Amino acid sequence: MKWWEKPIGRAEVSPHLVKLLSRADARGIFISNSEFTGPAVETVREAINQKTCILCELKEIVLALENDIDLADLFKQKIDAALTYKQPLHRLN
Repeated sequence: MKWWEKPIGRAEVSPHLVKLLSRADARGIFISNSEFTGPAVETVREAINQKTCILCELKEIVLALENDIDLADLFKQKIDAALTYKQPLHRLN
């Protein structure tokens, strides 16, 4: 989880991906108070081939809670989109 004001870029997600990739059964959820840059999304998209990892903005979690959406359902849909469509930053409609 990052609380930075600026969008999270490739330089910020890469060290975490390296740690994730080195763990046998690990999966990753990157949560940010700000947005993610295109290069960050692309970096995570490339890593999906090796590990399940998704990107989530804090506002998505807040909206889910405000709309009584189960967070497990939120993350399941995001994981499905990542694995099926290689979209690590899938936003629910």
